Amino acid sequence: MKKRFGILTMVVVIILAAATTMAITAGYMRAKYDKVSENLQAQERSFAKLAEINKLLRERYIGELDEADLNNGIANGIINGLGDAYAKYYSVEDYARYKKEQQGKVVGIGISVIEDESGYMRVVRVIAGSPAKEEGVKVGDLIITVDGADTAELGFAAACEALSGAEDTTAEFTVQRAGMTRKISYTIKRGVISVPSVEYELIVGDVGYIKIYTFDATTLDAFNNAVDALCTAGAQVLVFDVRRNSTGDIDVAAQVLDTLLPEGQIMSKVFTDSTEPEVVMSDDASLDMPMAVIMDGNTASAAELFACALSDYNKATLVGETTFGKGTIQQIFPLSDRSAVSISVAYYNPPFSNNYEGVGVEPHVHVSLSAEQEAKFYDMAREDDPQLIAAVETLGRSFAS
Repeated sequence: MKKRFGILTMVVVIILAAATTMAITAGYMRAKYDKVSENLQAQERSFAKLAEINKLLRERYIGELDEADLNNGIANGIINGLGDAYAKYYSVEDYARYKKEQQGKVVGIGISVIEDESGYMRVVRVIAGSPAKEEGVKVGDLIITVDGADTAELGFAAACEALSGAEDTTAEFTVQRAGMTRKISYTIKRGVISVPSVEYELIVGDVGYIKIYTFDATTLDAFNNAVDALCTAGAQVLVFDVRRNSTGDIDVAAQVLDTLLPEGQIMSKVFTDSTEPEVVMSDDASLDMPMAVIMDGNTASAAELFACALSDYNKATLVGETTFGKGTIQQIFPLSDRSAVSISVAYYNPPFSNNYEGVGVEPHVHVSLSAEQEAKFYDMAREDDPQLIAAVETLGRSFAS
């Protein structure tokens, strides 16, 4: 009798457990259904509003409609409406240009420019082997006119657009060079240019200096070549400079870190549609040399991971200023018309530190540049750069003779 009662109790418990599970599942499915239904209703309202505007424009607008501009504007508006600071819409032309840049290739004359305090364009980098380099354009040159138009009056964005152009076309511009009263005129044919993402040199005795401009498809090989060349030349310590490195592929940064770090976690990615983070690991091969990383407020994303991971493993001293603070990953989704959108899809975390989104990575040695040094950043002599000097000194070396 006791045995029958025990079995009966067990059956009741199983039935109750099954009923509870079914109730929980039903509740979950109901919540999921409600969410889907809510999303569909929101989509219908959005499409209805767009259709209403579209009808109004076609019936009442006095101007001529450009379908391509309208489509680009709609796509831009949707992406801007996300409130995602890093989301972006790429037109067909923009996306084609982006893909080339990710391969380290651009169409142009081979210079990088910034807006000078005078309002003109200042050359801050001349790519080795580029048409501009061959024609004698120099860092520090002020571009005064493009196609006869004053660049300060055009405005920086418009002046950059005027200087850009298709392959095999020519750029006509004049520059003012420091120490010269006359202006220099250039007519330079634009071409496809390979832009190095890494540059290096032996700067003080046995100090190897590696500047990483971005993390793209060329960076891993270029970085490895730089390290090998410097070690062959006698480098015993390394300084990595990721100042003003604000764009790049987070996975490429992880590949570069894999060559430097011991076995262990490099980063973890946390996606909204997954409960388990995606972990990226380093193998047991590493580089055992004293290292320092120079960074600033424009060091962001992949460059921040590079600095933070080396710090987490006590592999490098961080010198300079607190970084930008971008701990999210964006993914580009190509669209059917060959345009694309990029949206934030995940957070990524460094090996041991907390995510630094909106916070940044703190240096071990704080060194700031003065306003005057910031203005001369791109053509500042090595021995006048306080952040580089501090980085070298943390490695027990000195610029002093």
